[in-house]
Amino acid sequence: MRKEEFLKELERILSEQLPREAVVENIQYYEKYIDSQIQNGRSEQDVMNELGSPHLIAKTIVETSGGIYYTEQESASQMERKREPSFEKQMEQRMRSFQMNCLAVVLVALLVVSVILVVVGRVIGFVFGVVFRVLLPVVLIAVVVALVAWWITKRR
Repeated sequence: MRKEEFLKELERILSEQLPREAVVENIQYYEKYIDSQIQNGRSEQDVMNELGSPHLIAKTIVETSGGIYYTEQESASQMERKREPSFEKQMEQRMRSFQMNCLAVVLVALLVVSVILVVVGRVIGFVFGVVFRVLLPVVLIAVVVALVAWWITKRR
């Protein structure tokens, strides 16, 4: 394969898969590389043999730029399906999102219950504190008085 054929094929393949500026940048790079190697005394055929297939180079360029390389046999609909997340991936993402939402609801519920228990505990503690500090002595005195009165009435 000659330099011109190589560059045209590489440009054709990259044009189907990358933005125009990326295609131009890569074509210019390989054109300069080939020219510099020829100027350094190598034959065009040696340089072309070293580079190999424009398809393999295009695949490497596309994949390293974050894209997905599509062979010529793949139809446009196959390319679109590869670009779209699969149904399974979409369901997996939705399930993860649902699980995270459930976890958030559980954590919020635990927080609310904890706050309620603290408040109720404080109220109950206050009530029992009043009962034990104020009412218990009164009740004990009343019981003692009742026992004494019963004992006195029993002795008579």
